[in-house]
Parts: sequence; structure tokens; C-alpha cells
Amino acid sequence: MSNRSKKLIRAALKKAPEKVNVSKVKAAIKLVELPDAMQRAQSLLGDVNLEKRRPTLFEGFVYVPLKSKIAFGKDGSLYGDRFSSTCFFYGSKKLYAYSRTVCYDTDVQEESLADFRYHEIIGVEFSKTILSYRSYTKRSEKEHKQDITIPLREKNTGVSVPVIKFVLTTYAGERTYYLNSDADKDGAFEAFVKELRALLDSKDGELLD
Repeated sequence: MSNRSKKLIRAALKKAPEKVNVSKVKAAIKLVELPDAMQRAQSLLGDVNLEKRRPTLFEGFVYVPLKSKIAFGKDGSLYGDRFSSTCFFYGSKKLYAYSRTVCYDTDVQEESLADFRYHEIIGVEFSKTILSYRSYTKRSEKEHKQDITIPLREKNTGVSVPVIKFVLTTYAGERTYYLNSDADKDGAFEAFVKELRALLDSKDGELLD
């Protein structure tokens, strides 16, 4: 894990509310040492020929519906038990997207590496959206543990969670990434999307030559 990631998490934990199990998260940070997201992604890419264009990284706490524990600090920022790193790399013919989510409350780790041929990308869109913070009712969880055939029931906590929804559309379908709402701080994510669209236009021009 990068020092930057640790600083972000430690700063958030100082303000983390009751809904996040702070003691478990702190213990997990001490026990689990992850490689820097950029380094991890590059190791998975191996000898892939990348452009000189600098890769883009977005990190922060994320909300995963029905999985995350979240709460808002006194500063109004969203904090949670899931920390996500999403990197985009520019290859000569493909866009590579690496995503890793770590849950410090349960030690759950999920990662994926996807690639998209530039000429197959037909849509690049992002939106700042609001998701309702939903959880399972305690009674349904208890019933479900006793008999797994009994379905879990959801409840809306009344909390709205701001997220950034990024959608890459290809001829094969859509790939959606949910990012921390701060990813567009100072227009950072909007600038990334603008750069990607410009690159896609230039790649189309190469195909026509």
C-alpha cells in the first residue's frame, strides 16, 4: 500500500463515525500490507507496451450497495470500510483498467484487470450520482442465518451517498466503475475523461490513415 493511501485512511479514521468498526480497520491496516496500486497493476500488465502518456489513478473510500459500512464525518466527507484504487493505462492499441477494493473490516480483497481496444470503445460517460445507503434488516439477517432459503430484506437508511459513475461502452457491452465522490475534485476526473475522448478520436484517425 502506498504511503499516500495510508495517510488518506489514517486521516479518515480519526473522524470515522460509529458505523465503521474502527478497531478492526486499524488492526487490518497493521496486518495487511498491500503493494502500491500502480506497482501492482504494472506487475499484472507485465511487458505490455504502454504509451508515454502518464497513467491515471483515483483512490478513496467507496460505497458498495449492501456491502459497505459508511458514515459521514463532522467535516461532511464520506468515510467507510472499503478503500478503492482504480488505475487507467494507455497502451498502443488498448486502454487498460485496473481496479482494487479492500475491505478493512472483513479483510475482503477484490481486484480486476480489464482491457478495451480503442476502436471498440463507442462511449465514454461519467456522472455524479446519488445512491441511497441500503442495508439488510437485522431481523431478516437473523432469519437468513437460521434458514438460508429465507430471503434477505433491505431497508433504506435515509442516507444519500454521492458517487461518481464511470461507464465505458464497447460493442460487447458496458463496463461500469463506481468511484469515490472526491475523484472529480478540482475537475480531475472530468479532465481524465476529456483526455481519453481526445485519445480515442486520434486513434480513430489512425485507423482512417
